[in-house]
Amino acid sequence: VEVDAKGTYNATSEDYCTRSEYAEYVIKKLGLKVNFEPCRSKASSKRARRPLNGILENRLLKKQAINIMPTWKEDVDVFLDTYGDELIKEAKSRKP
Repeated sequence: VEVDAKGTYNATSEDYCTRSEYAEYVIKKLGLKVNFEPCRSKASSKRARRPLNGILENRLLKKQAINIMPTWKEDVDVFLDTYGDELIKEAKSRKP
């Protein structure tokens, strides 16, 4: 906005991970004691079609020298530090 730029800009955390890497990181960060076995997307019962590579790139932010996005781990850390205990408490209350 301040540089009077035009177009469609992606504004996403830097770096990338797989869904299983993300899940493993959250589990470890929250100190959960759970069994987690990653599976290949093809083995999943989900029928939603997923792209092989859905990574967004902050190309235009970088081109304008205004990319200040933190890594995905930094963003997840902030979120879980803020809401992690609440999420665990809610999950435990929903157990059968």
